[in-house]
Amino acid sequence: MPLPPATRKRSRSQTRPPHRLAGFLGRNAVDYAEISSNIDEMRTALEEAIGGAGVPERIVAGASRLRGYSWFVGFHSRLLDGAGTSVSAIENSGAFESVRLLDNGVLLLRAVESDAAFDDSRVRAVFEVLRPLLPSGMPKFDENYGDKGRYPIVYEDARG
Repeated sequence: MPLPPATRKRSRSQTRPPHRLAGFLGRNAVDYAEISSNIDEMRTALEEAIGGAGVPERIVAGASRLRGYSWFVGFHSRLLDGAGTSVSAIENSGAFESVRLLDNGVLLLRAVESDAAFDDSRVRAVFEVLRPLLPSGMPKFDENYGDKGRYPIVYEDARG
């Protein structure tokens, strides 16, 4: 029998990072941020899978597309302009448990409670909703990455 919500304990990884990142993003209008299991500090899983060396151009030049997607994502809502989607469309998609637009224009999206719950069906749902905002490029498997080279992304060209 599950414990009542008031007594159920959650691990720090389930509650702390999203709270801390949300606080940071509320004070700093950034182009993109995510919490994921990706091990690279400068590149998202999508950037790794699409390829390219060094610091992604999008970090240096500013964002015109999302750099990736994960179970918890934050990005500036100006990326929605001209992309054929909106905050309300994202809210109504059912792909996210939480959608929050901060006063500084940053949009916070949480698909699930934790990285461990970000299964293939949720990855697909998030991909489909954010597809108009994602960069082009066909992701490739990397045999050096985790689960037989599979990043937690959809292996399709978002623009194709």
